[in-house]
Amino acid sequence: MRFDNTDASVLVVGPLFLDVVMGPLDALPQPGQEKWVKGCAFVAGGSANQAIALAKLGLEAKLCSFIGQDAPGVLLRDLLNQAGVNQDALVETKTQSVTTALSVGNDRAMVTCGTDDAPPLASHHQPTALMGDLRAIRANQEVIKAWKQTPNAPLIIGDVGWDESGKWDPADLDILNLVDYFVPNQEEALRYTRQATVAKAAQELQKLVPAVVITRGPQGVYAYDGAQVVDLPEIPITPLDPTGAGDTFGAMLTWALLQGLPLHEAVSGAALAATYSIQSLGGSASAPTLAQLRDWIPGSPIPESYALDYLH
Repeated sequence: MRFDNTDASVLVVGPLFLDVVMGPLDALPQPGQEKWVKGCAFVAGGSANQAIALAKLGLEAKLCSFIGQDAPGVLLRDLLNQAGVNQDALVETKTQSVTTALSVGNDRAMVTCGTDDAPPLASHHQPTALMGDLRAIRANQEVIKAWKQTPNAPLIIGDVGWDESGKWDPADLDILNLVDYFVPNQEEALRYTRQATVAKAAQELQKLVPAVVITRGPQGVYAYDGAQVVDLPEIPITPLDPTGAGDTFGAMLTWALLQGLPLHEAVSGAALAATYSIQSLGGSASAPTLAQLRDWIPGSPIPESYALDYLH
């Protein structure tokens, strides 16, 4: 299959981190204890996970974030240059935000120093698609509203972060009227909708947005667009490091949608890319290219319900 939209530009807005990823660990160290691991990687994290994953898929990826002028920021710029990420929308700040991510079992633990803020979008940077969390979309709603009125309105892919307040206020979702595809994880979807099942949560969320795609970790992924349900099981592999898997999922979903692929195919490809990424250490460093996905499909334990013919 020939992909005709590989020259599309995708703007990712959100916080940027230098990630120090270490693992695997069977358990976190106790105070006063030192543990040794086999792997360590310095990678661009946060919104860069999505931008780098997009660039690896052949799209023009632009990043709207703050970047430090200090040594970690210089290293981060170099990593973004190597990945081919467009840095025109980066705004310099004094110090770079840094995260230490520890791969523990099938999950990860993180410690961060810095900020989760991002600079405002410039109206003249209208992309083919925009990826960001609901906080960033809300902060830039006037620019996005103006873009949505243009003939070539961008595709808006939104996700949401963990609510540390524990309120899970449904009013947080009122900005979904600007979003085309909402991609929460299972816990976020259930808490915001106060529903007991993913199916019911998806039905409630789809009242606010054209399509909802709920990632479920080891339980797979569930998507609903008002007409079609896509319920895919996990691809059964042993994970090494889940850091950035959700961002890789979102990047591949965006790529597939920009190719005009139906929901089933788009979600299948996104789940495949995310699964591929958790087999190695390093967040954005483990995001796959299309060629790597094609090479990985034969012989992999992919359930028959996945629609991946377009990758063969």
